[in-house]
Formats: sequence, structure tokens, C-alpha cells
Amino acid sequence: MGTLSALTTGWWGGISDRLGRTKVMAVGLLGYLFTDFMFIIVARNARWLVPFGGHNILILGPIMEGLAGGFSTVTAAVNSYVSDVTAHGSRSNAFSTMQGILFIGVAAGPAFSSILLKWTTSDILVIFTVSVLVSLVNIIYAIFILPESLTDEIREERDRKRKAEREEHLATHPSHAAPHQSWWARIKARLADLVEPVALFLPHGNDWRLTLVGIAFFACFLTVGLYPLKLLYAEHRFGWTSVEMGSYLTIIGSLRAAHLLVIIP
Repeated sequence: MGTLSALTTGWWGGISDRLGRTKVMAVGLLGYLFTDFMFIIVARNARWLVPFGGHNILILGPIMEGLAGGFSTVTAAVNSYVSDVTAHGSRSNAFSTMQGILFIGVAAGPAFSSILLKWTTSDILVIFTVSVLVSLVNIIYAIFILPESLTDEIREERDRKRKAEREEHLATHPSHAAPHQSWWARIKARLADLVEPVALFLPHGNDWRLTLVGIAFFACFLTVGLYPLKLLYAEHRFGWTSVEMGSYLTIIGSLRAAHLLVIIP
């Protein structure tokens, strides 16, 4: 999922510039929904799915989520939305507030799951069912309720600029025109479109600022990616259950939310 998200996030970002932020948010959320839905389907019907690969079918969830852009695409779309609707001087505070709200959800989700498992039911699939319903509500909200931040005028202006750049490129490189390209060249062009946004982090001359920011961001999310290993260690070493893991994640999320909403502003 991480590799696919890394390859598709830039592409989905371009789509959000053309079609709108809310549509891309909905696509990313649909990936979340599909992953949780696959857990439910496989867990409830494991015996019947043996001829089709059994539990290996779970891999379809992360694949679809990665193709939909995953967490990084949803975050990018939300940040773009915030950037569209806020004044230039207030964006840093708005981004900090949004991240703080995000971590309030990160804290509340595990806490709610722990309470649900401890006091109502021991069936962990109930958590996945709730997650699917929440994702569905978010998708409906993004499509039908949340106003689109990218106005038609801005989109039309960007389309004109993009077409002008394309025509200028074809004027200097006529062999790149679609009728003159082989099928293999067209495939390579499409693949290049997927990885082209990553080139943004390459150094430009002596300017390494974006490169260093990208490396720092990678290192930050590398530590976040270690959470599953930490939870597995706690499960095997201390016998933690889903309740203790939920409490652990709630504490981390609460501290991050407090830091972003109270300390940084």
C-alpha cells in the first residue's frame, strides 16, 4: 500500500487540481472503506474463500487503498482544500489546527474501540463494521455536503495554462505528439506521469531545501510506520489485548492533539 500510495499520490494531486478536492477526498476514503470491508468479508467467509486464496485475498484491500492514494492522498486533498479557503497569512495556523483535529480523532477512535470491546462485545469485527460505516458517512459528506473549494474559474484558468504548456512542449518536440508515438512510448509517457511529481524533491542546482524537507518527512513517517511493530511487541511481551493497544494509541493521539492545538499556536 505504501509503495502504491507513493506512486499515485502525485497523480491524484493533479486530478484534484482539475476535478476538485472533494472528489479526490471521496476516492481516498473509498480506499479505506474497501480495506475494512475486505477484513469483514474474509473473516466471515474464510472457509468459502479457500478456493480463491483464503486469507491471501486480504491483500486486495491494501492494493486498492494504495491505488486510491491512501492516507497521503486524503491528507494532500485536505491540505489543498484548506489552502484554497484560507488567506495566505493564516494558513500555518489552519494547518496546525487541522492536524490537531486529526489527532483528536486518532485519540478518540482507539478509545471508543476499547470501550466497545470491553463493555459491549468481544467481536473485534464490530470495530471494522463501525469503521466501514464511518467511512461511508465521510464519503457521502465529501460528495454531497462539503462545498468544493476549487471554483470553476480557477479550474478553467489552470486548464488554459496546462494546454498552453502542452502546446508549447509539442511545438518544440513534435515527435511527442500522440499520433506519432508508438504504443510503448505512450505507456512510458503514462508511467512517467505517475512518477513525475516525485521529481519535485530532486535538488535544483544548489537548492536542496525541498530535498531535505522530503527526507525529514520520510524519516518522520518512518517512525509512524513502526507502530505496528511496537504493538506486536507489546502483544507478545506483555500480553496486551486490543483494549490496551487502544488506550496506548489514545494517549499518543491526545498528546499530539494538545501539542498542535495548544502549544504550537
